[in-house]
Amino acid sequence: ELKDKFEPREEAKRLSMADRVDRLDRLRKSLPGMTIDTWLEPSHALVDKAVSFAEEQCLGPLELSKCTSREAEMRSEKRDPVTFKLEQLNIKVTKNHAAVTADTSTDLHVRTCMQRRALAFHMAGIATFTVLDKVISRFFGHMMRPVYPGQHPVALRQVVDADKTLWVLVSQETRGKALTSGSPLPIDAAVDSLKDAPEVSFALMPRAHGSGHVPPPPKLTADTEAPDALTRAKRRRLAKAAKMKAAKDAAKDAAASSTATGGKGAGKGIDIPPGAKTRDEQGRPICFRYNRKACDQSKEKCSRGYHVCWFCLKPHAGADHKE
Repeated sequence: ELKDKFEPREEAKRLSMADRVDRLDRLRKSLPGMTIDTWLEPSHALVDKAVSFAEEQCLGPLELSKCTSREAEMRSEKRDPVTFKLEQLNIKVTKNHAAVTADTSTDLHVRTCMQRRALAFHMAGIATFTVLDKVISRFFGHMMRPVYPGQHPVALRQVVDADKTLWVLVSQETRGKALTSGSPLPIDAAVDSLKDAPEVSFALMPRAHGSGHVPPPPKLTADTEAPDALTRAKRRRLAKAAKMKAAKDAAKDAAASSTATGGKGAGKGIDIPPGAKTRDEQGRPICFRYNRKACDQSKEKCSRGYHVCWFCLKPHAGADHKE
């Protein structure tokens, strides 16, 4: 025992098989509503690591990829390596665990790794599974919460980062008293009090979108009534509209004058008697249908023009004009 305390070991001390079976039986009895199959049962290496933390009275580094299952440990084709050492003319045989890693590619795999670690700590007697599993559920609950526009939902890497941050704080808080008896256990109390620490909460905050995804701020619209506030593009649009309107009016005037003189387009237009006018003295169009008593409007003008005589410009039809 003195040698184990003062000489560093390359790996955790192995438990006896009887001790392993006894710890697993007590674990299943303490969690009657939970099915612990070979995929959820922590591997022998993981349990040995948790027991070493209890013996050292201090939590050490434990990556999630090292939280392997008993199923993966049994399926591994690698055999436990055996090391022979010569110490004081004696041959020492050391049997190490084969290197097996756990899958951490999805949120389900990561959550299962965290639960295996909690089960291993429960078997080592340094923590309670129900307390640790509540924190695990709390962390993964952040991934399902809705976020505000412009934010990303909490990602898996943030949950892993929050988990690492929490266990660093717990390790510092429980150093030298990890195996202290009493209720609650020191690690349980530390986890419960530090799960809302600022460092942990910051890791679980939704992140904003990158600069390429942030919509630009709305541009301030200038007062359209002020001429100085017109933009260059709007000036071009207004000038183009005015030019098109002028061209349209000119085309109308040309068509009207051509019809009146019997020139191009006279065959297509409306025949008017000689001496008839198409516009009054103010340049306003005259309704041809009114002068032939064919207009259905009785007002002084319609959409085709004013209702005046196209000879004398008086308020009567051209058919009633008397020379």
